[in-house]
Amino acid sequence: MNEQFISYIWFNKLYFTEQKSLLGEKVEIISPGIRNRNSGPDAFNAKIKIFDKIWAGNVEFHTNASDWHKHNHDGNKEYDNIILHVVANADEQIFIGERAVTTIELQFPQHINIAYNSLQADGMRCTRCITSEIELKRWIERLVVERLEEKTKRVEKLLQQTNGDYEEALYILMARSLGFGTNSDAMEALAKSVPLKTLLHHRDNPVQIEAMLLGQAGFLYDKTTDSDSEKFIKATCKTEEEYIREYKFLKNKFSLEKPKYCNFKLLRMRPSNFPALRIAQLAAIIHNNENLFNKIVTTDINNVYKIIINEVSDYWKNHYIIGKESHNHHCNLTKNSCNTIIINAIIPFLFVYGKLRNDPEKQEKALNILQEIKAEKNHITERFNSIGIKSKTAFDSQALIQLQQHYCDEKRCLECQIGYDLIKKSK
Repeated sequence: MNEQFISYIWFNKLYFTEQKSLLGEKVEIISPGIRNRNSGPDAFNAKIKIFDKIWAGNVEFHTNASDWHKHNHDGNKEYDNIILHVVANADEQIFIGERAVTTIELQFPQHINIAYNSLQADGMRCTRCITSEIELKRWIERLVVERLEEKTKRVEKLLQQTNGDYEEALYILMARSLGFGTNSDAMEALAKSVPLKTLLHHRDNPVQIEAMLLGQAGFLYDKTTDSDSEKFIKATCKTEEEYIREYKFLKNKFSLEKPKYCNFKLLRMRPSNFPALRIAQLAAIIHNNENLFNKIVTTDINNVYKIIINEVSDYWKNHYIIGKESHNHHCNLTKNSCNTIIINAIIPFLFVYGKLRNDPEKQEKALNILQEIKAEKNHITERFNSIGIKSKTAFDSQALIQLQQHYCDEKRCLECQIGYDLIKKSK
């Protein structure tokens, strides 16, 4: 039993009212007090009765009583008025000066402990016990906001790095999202090495845009002998010759420096997700959208698809990798891939833009877009689907991903509304 579980039992009043201290005192809990979420004792202004005397003051929780020393409470004046030490294991009597602090091993109904341990062992058990659709809906709404707030931290950081340049930050964010997890860091590093303003100088020439991005990504260099080689690949067609020629010229023109930590991965990856093709798709977005930022913040979901899904140049219709021809294939972004970009880049960006511009309509628009696009299909949503919790929209699937990754996987059952209610109602 950890401190978090003790806190849960304590503030939900799930304990037996009458307890016994380490020194054999009869302790009655009259009021648990107020939770303290900052430094200092865990509960303020609690009220207890020891024998026939009523005490009011603060309470401290620990797994082991001896943790008092580990947490450096000795001599800390914030803990001088502790009236009760609540622990799972009373392995030591604690003293403040010469005063023995009343210490109890918290006693509560056994079925609560059984329910908690059951959840810890099988995190999906709670989902089979949901009785209120209203409670679930409220929790889903909170989870979506939590997840969106996490994603917006990256946007805010990018805006700091770009000195508040919304256009540049959006470009980097979209490049990152085109890495689809595996190559996200590399795509972000690439975008930072070729500023959007540089690419826009040659927006009318897609080959030049592709050349700059592919060259900076290292795909125009011969990597067969040395990973840091400055030797260019041997061109197998006119397009590749053009890429190399344009990159040599543009690299010098704009003094482009190789990005650090730009290591693209190809192993165990579907060809449609190969980074060179994703870079071509990014180039197509830039080529076809002069005012990308203004378009994104002023348009609706249908036009967002038109902004992101573009025809890439003909070279990519039979290439996944530079210098290696393949059979003809679909080379444009799919709608599902576009949805992922919207979820990971467009929506967080809109939300932050609305927040910084004091425009709640933009923030509301971001949340509404989540409810307009289809739910993601992945191992998490499929797992929930198998037990009857279905995702209709991305609003639902984002909530379930947040729930799984940040509550179920981390065993934070007591902080999850579903687990919290289940343990409280257990019998």
